[in-house]
Amino acid sequence: MKKAFTLIEMLVVVGVIAFILPVVFTIVFAILRQQAKIYALQEVKRQGDFILSNIRTNLKNSAATVHSGPPDESNLVCNTANSSNSGPLYFRDRFNNNFWYSTNSDIVASNSSILEATLNLTNDKVRVESISISCERQATFSSPVISISYTVDYDTSSTRAEDKASFNYQTKIQLRSY
Repeated sequence: MKKAFTLIEMLVVVGVIAFILPVVFTIVFAILRQQAKIYALQEVKRQGDFILSNIRTNLKNSAATVHSGPPDESNLVCNTANSSNSGPLYFRDRFNNNFWYSTNSDIVASNSSILEATLNLTNDKVRVESISISCERQATFSSPVISISYTVDYDTSSTRAEDKASFNYQTKIQLRSY
């Protein structure tokens, strides 16, 4: 007697493989899509945290006065009680050096009169939208409070949901009194 597989046994094996193979591929592709989503979220979070950390550190440690334009005495804002201002804000440190943040072309850039240069705080993988920087002062002897809010989106032309990621950031920073 010869040992071999019958035609029925071979058809059963091929049929089982035909059912299992699509399930395996579905699982593998789902894992790959989730990895793409996780990468997009990590990049958005990393860039958003970097922007927030940079702005917070510079404002908390350096900003002494707040201005509505390139700093001079005529455009000082948030210097009296119950005052507030929104829009582009410029800052001057205690050594009379100026710095500000620009938001052109979906990026955030730090500009400094010390460096006389612009430093992009974001890369080309993310886009910053709806950035708002404002200040308010509650009392004459209190320091101004700078409110910052923005949205960081993963910059992709893809329409797939797993290639989209977005985080909203919002914080308030009280300046030091010098």
